[in-house]
Amino acid sequence: MAQLTHHSFGWVGQGFNPGVEHNWRIFGPAPPFASVVNATAHAVQLRGIERAIIAKEVRTIALADGRRVFDVTVRNIGNTNIPGYNVAFSYVTS
Repeated sequence: MAQLTHHSFGWVGQGFNPGVEHNWRIFGPAPPFASVVNATAHAVQLRGIERAIIAKEVRTIALADGRRVFDVTVRNIGNTNIPGYNVAFSYVTS
């Protein structure tokens, strides 16, 4: 039977303006070989302001020491500053 593993982390700060990217490199542990991996980003909401964000370039990296780690880029694709967001990532193993 397949097993789902889910984790999340948040970021709060200044300067995440339209077009800016944050690179979250080498965090984990990542899933075993041949797992299905997904990541999504969620901007904080404020009534009356539209915000758009994307998690792109979701990767796993096999390090020389045998560990597997995640690498994901979060980009502000909207027209307004984003003061905080959450990144949720998950993987499915069989």
